[in-house]
Amino acid sequence: MSIWTFNLKVGDSVSKNKGDYILYIFRKDSIIPISLPSQEKWTVNSLF
Repeated sequence: MSIWTFNLKVGDSVSKNKGDYILYIFRKDSIIPISLPSQEKWTVNSLF
């Protein structure tokens, strides 16, 4: 199992629809879509 690390800035939010393999990072006025490999299981950990 691979671990991907994303550097999030203050104010960012992260969204992933169940069943989708796209992670969305919402940052200010932009949305950054990230395609994820479909065979991986994904969890989003928030560290604050």
